[in-house]
Amino acid sequence: ACLGFLILQQRDAVTATIFDDRPRETFQRTDSLGKVHQLCTQLTKFTPGRPGNLRACLQDYAARLSARGIVVVISDLLDDPADLLQALRRLSLTRSEVIVFQVLDHEEITFPLEGNIRFIGLEDDSRLQTNPADLRKSYLAAFNEHQKAVRRACEQCGVHYTLCDTSRPLAEALTGYLAFRAKAG
Repeated sequence: ACLGFLILQQRDAVTATIFDDRPRETFQRTDSLGKVHQLCTQLTKFTPGRPGNLRACLQDYAARLSARGIVVVISDLLDDPADLLQALRRLSLTRSEVIVFQVLDHEEITFPLEGNIRFIGLEDDSRLQTNPADLRKSYLAAFNEHQKAVRRACEQCGVHYTLCDTSRPLAEALTGYLAFRAKAG
């Protein structure tokens, strides 16, 4: 929502595509404040239900881009980093500016959980009953390796990357990005 309104203030148009394993809903290009408000309302109604396929969706989106612009990817990026790299390379061929906001829950980043916990998958019905203390060290090691690979993929493709921790105000992430843009020119 914030990005949409910022884009409108710069007198540019906004479009959005919601996807999981495939594009689910595409909002047509608009420069209308009312239409962006409708888009934001629709975004709040979308709930994940299927495992994502970021590579296929971004490659499909890149193939349909008709003009250069700014492409903002908002995702947890919990996919194979090699697939992300392929998708970002395809997007960079469009000569659009690509920005990635990786949105993760604070608990995904820090894994502070304790006690006997049942994990339930958001994108499928998988369940795991365990003591997180038994997993913490290996989880954080794997998570940190994944994060390094994600950042490396973004760097290789000239993509601006921002990690958004859901426990922090969104304004922090946007302010960081806007400061980067101001420096970049």
